[in-house]
Amino acid sequence: MLEVGMQASLIEEVTPKNTADQIGKGGLQVFSTPALVALVEKLCLEFLGPHLGQDEATVGTKLEVAHNAATPIGMKIKIVATLKSIEGRKLGLEIRAFDDNEEVAVIQHERYIVNSTKFMEKALKKRR
Repeated sequence: MLEVGMQASLIEEVTPKNTADQIGKGGLQVFSTPALVALVEKLCLEFLGPHLGQDEATVGTKLEVAHNAATPIGMKIKIVATLKSIEGRKLGLEIRAFDDNEEVAVIQHERYIVNSTKFMEKALKKRR
């Protein structure tokens, strides 16, 4: 059961594969914002998934990212998610990211609990 105040965390090492340079930012060997967003998605799925019903999932609908400091290759990024609000099927999360020296990002994230089958049926109708 989901409850306001629940927390979860995840740690990832900064490698050449998750740097800004990998997405075309000419030589910047630092953890990229897209990699940060992907890490947030991974954490939310691992964090929230066990608390959902059999045919439920969560989908992200809004992200407000303040990526305020660079983290070079070889350091680790730790993200900590806190469930801040539950309004029916809408979940509000705050995610804070830290490297070995400082807080590097603050993210406000909105997700919705959906019925997986209905969600996919609606999405696949677009192809018809």
